[in-house]
Amino acid sequence: MASLAFLCGNSLCFIEARGENPTIPEVSSAVISGTPAGPWATLEVGVAGFWQPGIWAPCRLSSSDLLPEATTIQLATPDVDGSPVSLRLARQASLSGKGPVLWSGFIKLASPSAAITISQWDEAGKLLKTDRIEAGFVPGFQSGRGLEERLVATIGLPESTRNMLSQLKGMAASRTRGPLDVVHLESPAELPQDLAGWSAIDFLLVGGTAAFKDAESQKLKAWVETGGTLWTSLQLVTDAEAKDLSPEARLALVSRGLANWLPADLTTEVTIVRELGSLEKLAQSDKRIPQSGRISLPRFRMRQGELLAASRDDQLLVRSAYGLGVVAILALDPAKTPLQNWEAQPRLWQQLAAESVTRSESSLESSRQLVSTGVTDLATQLSGVVETFPGVQRITPGLLMAALLAIVLLVGPIDYLIVHRLLRQPALTWITFPAMVALIVIGMAYWAAKTNGIEATSQSISLVDLDPVAQVGRTFSLHAIYGAEPNRLVVKAKSLWPEKERVTGSEDDLPLLSWWAPPEGSLGGLLRPGGTFFPAAPYELEPQKSMLNGLPVEHWGTRLLQSESRYRIPEPLFETNLETNGLGKLTGTIRHKLPMAITDWVLVHGNRLYRWLDRGDEERIVPLEANFVWRVDQPGITQRELRGFMTGARARTVKGDASGAGGTIAVEQAAYNALGSQPVDIVRMMSFHEDIGGAGYTGLTSKLISGADLSMQLRLGKAILVGRIAQPATSLEIDADNYLRPSKGSKGPTQTKSGEVITIIRCILPVTSSSGGELAPLPKLNSK
Repeated sequence: MASLAFLCGNSLCFIEARGENPTIPEVSSAVISGTPAGPWATLEVGVAGFWQPGIWAPCRLSSSDLLPEATTIQLATPDVDGSPVSLRLARQASLSGKGPVLWSGFIKLASPSAAITISQWDEAGKLLKTDRIEAGFVPGFQSGRGLEERLVATIGLPESTRNMLSQLKGMAASRTRGPLDVVHLESPAELPQDLAGWSAIDFLLVGGTAAFKDAESQKLKAWVETGGTLWTSLQLVTDAEAKDLSPEARLALVSRGLANWLPADLTTEVTIVRELGSLEKLAQSDKRIPQSGRISLPRFRMRQGELLAASRDDQLLVRSAYGLGVVAILALDPAKTPLQNWEAQPRLWQQLAAESVTRSESSLESSRQLVSTGVTDLATQLSGVVETFPGVQRITPGLLMAALLAIVLLVGPIDYLIVHRLLRQPALTWITFPAMVALIVIGMAYWAAKTNGIEATSQSISLVDLDPVAQVGRTFSLHAIYGAEPNRLVVKAKSLWPEKERVTGSEDDLPLLSWWAPPEGSLGGLLRPGGTFFPAAPYELEPQKSMLNGLPVEHWGTRLLQSESRYRIPEPLFETNLETNGLGKLTGTIRHKLPMAITDWVLVHGNRLYRWLDRGDEERIVPLEANFVWRVDQPGITQRELRGFMTGARARTVKGDASGAGGTIAVEQAAYNALGSQPVDIVRMMSFHEDIGGAGYTGLTSKLISGADLSMQLRLGKAILVGRIAQPATSLEIDADNYLRPSKGSKGPTQTKSGEVITIIRCILPVTSSSGGELAPLPKLNSK
C-alpha cells in the first residue's frame, strides 16, 4: 500500500494505491473538495439535527438530479483514530419524474465538528462526484451535542405546545444526569428508518395529531422493548367521531395506533375528572392547570407499574416497564386543553425524565473521588479491562522517563568518564559512542518485542440483557484486537448465544459492528481536542454483513470495536414465581433453562440484594445450575441493603464526651476504585449506578453505553439477576490475508489468537404482589 499526500487549496488531499479489493470500488485518484455539498445533494444528520459523537445517528440524503437506479451513494467520515470509515446508504425511493430521490442510513461521528465526504458512484464502480461537508457549516448538518445531554423528541404537537416545551432545553434530567434537549417531529414518518438511528433518542413524547401505522407501531414497539422510553398520551374520541367505527377502530384512535401492544387495559369508555391536583404536585409547581368544570378523558388501567398521578379511582399518568424499556401513559393530550395552556407542563416532563435518586446533595458531594485517575466514565473503565492483554506489558510513563534518563547519562557523562578519565584517549569516543547507540537500539528492540508480545490477539466483554416475559434481548459487546504487525483486517461479528429470532425482520437484528472510543479527552477519546491527522488507511462498514472491511491495525497497536444486536427469544429461558408483600420482603423461586450455570451472581429487588454464599467459603457464591429451582428464602441466602453493599458501607460508633453522652453512629463508605479491573463489579455498578448515587458516589458518569443503567426497572417493581456465564455471546471472525500479505519473514497469513471472552448476563424478572394478583403496588413518585 502506498499513499501520496499533498495540499490542494485549504484541504489535505491524498491518493492511495492498494491491492485488489472486491468490496470497495477501486479509485485511482480522488480530490476531496473543501466546499459544501453542491445542489445535487442535501444531507440531513441526526434526529431533527440532534446527534452526539460516538452514538449512531440517522442520516438521509436527497437529490433532485435524475440519477439512475444503480447509482450508489457512499458516506465517509474519520473514526477516532483518523481512519476514514465509509458506508453505503440504502435507496428508499426511485425517481419517477416527481419528487427527489432519497437514501437513508445511519452514521457514527467521532467529533462534534466532524466532516463527511459524500461520494456518488455509477453501476461500474466509477466515482462520479465527491463533496465534503463540515458540521455546523451547512443546513441539516449541525454541530454535535455533548454526551451528557438527554434528548426528548416529540411527535405531532402544534406550534404553541412546541414553543412551551422548548423550555425543557437546559433543564436537568436529574441531580446526577445532564441537561435535556428537545426536538420536534411532525409525524412518525420522520423517525429514523433503522433502529440504530434511534440511539440518539432518550425519551419520545407522543401527542397532538400523532398516529402510528402498523409498520410504524411495530418499529416503535421494537425500540421500546429493547430499551427505549415512550411517553404517550391518549386521545378522546367522541361518539359523533366514532359513530361509524368498529370498537377496534375506535380503540386504535384512542391509543394512536398502539393499542395492540401498550401495557395497559385500554377501553373506549369515557370518564369524568374534576380535579388534576396530582399532576400539579408531580410537576412540583404552584402553577395551576387552567380548567373550568368537568373534563372528559379516556379511561384506562395500567396492569403494573408506578402510579404517578390519579383522580380518585381514575389513573391519569402511570409508568410501567415494558420489556427492557419504559412506557408512560397520560390520559390527557398535552396539545389540548387543559394542559395546552399549563405553564408548568415542561416541569411535568422533566420529572418523568428524572431517575430515582434519593441521596441528599451534601452526601453526594462529600463522596466524590478526590484523586484524578484519568477515567471519567464507567464505559472507559470497562474498555480498559478488555484491552488489557496477557503477555503484553506496556511501558509506564515513569519507566520510560527513567530509561531516557539512563540513555542520556550513558551517552553523555558516562561516555566522557570512560574515554577521558579511564582510557585517557578522547578520540575513542568515535568508537564508544556508536557502539553505545547500537547496543541501546538492540536492547530497546529486544525489550519492546519481549514486553509487547508477538501474537495477534482478540478479546471481548459482552453484556446480555434478557426479559423472559417479553422474550426479547439485546447484546452489547466490546472487542479489542491487538496487532502483532501492521495489517488490514476483514472483521465480522457473529452472534453465538442465545438462539434468537429477528425483532423486526431487517438488518436491525444483526450485530452492528463499528469502532469504539471511550468518552475521554485523552488520546483516542471522543472528547479529544481537534487536530491534524496524518492520512490513515480507510476501511468500509457493511451493516448488512455485520462486517468491517479493511480495518487497519498498527504494529503493536490496539483497535477497540463494539457490536450491538437486538433480538427476540423463541422460548422463555426463565421460569419465575417471585412475590413481594409490599414491604420489601421477596419470596418465590427462580429456575433457568440456560445451557450453562450462572456464576458470581446477585439478585436485586427494591433496595435489597440477595446472594447464596457457600457455607465453606463465604467469599464464593454458589452457582445457579440449569433447571435448579432456587428459592429466595431457602437456608444460606444472605441479604444486604443494595446501596450499602455496592458502596462498602459500614457503621462506626463515634464516642461522645467523657460521660458517654453524645455518642453517635456514623456510616462510612469505601471510595470507589475507578481503576478496578473486575468486569462483574463494573457491570454491577453500571446496572444500579443512579440508584446508589450515580456520579456523586463514583465520580464517574455512565452515558455512552445505551441501557447500561437499570435503576428505573428496579423502581418499577422488577427484580434483576446479574451474573456471569461461560458462553460467548458474540465472536469476531478475523481474516488478515484477504487484504495484505504478512510482512517479510512470516511463514503464512497472520493468525489472530482468541483471548479471554467474558459474558455477563442481566435478567429482568417479573415480581407480583402477594395481595394484589398480577398487579404490583403502585408507589407514589418522589418521596424525598
